[in-house]
Amino acid sequence: MFGRFRQVFDEEQEKDLVSHILHMETRMYGLTTRDVRQLGFQLTERNSIVHPFNCEEGLAVEDWLFGFRHRHPEISLRVPESTSAARARAFNWPVVEVIL
Repeated sequence: MFGRFRQVFDEEQEKDLVSHILHMETRMYGLTTRDVRQLGFQLTERNSIVHPFNCEEGLAVEDWLFGFRHRHPEISLRVPESTSAARARAFNWPVVEVIL
């Protein structure tokens, strides 16, 4: 907690959110900042957590995202590049195992 601001999620909830983001990345489905803001909002609504988020747009505020990214530098959010279906199919364990 910094100054007058309080964290919306506790450490365990943020750890779960980071885990989900990293899991999606390993599945070649990178999340944008807007996706993470939507996830943050949905998490507060489903768990009845009091929050300062935008209920009309269904998004966490940008200040929350800034703090979240600052607390968790292991995640990187950017505009995902499209991956062709052929490349995604070719990147599987039997193929990678042969290369190694």
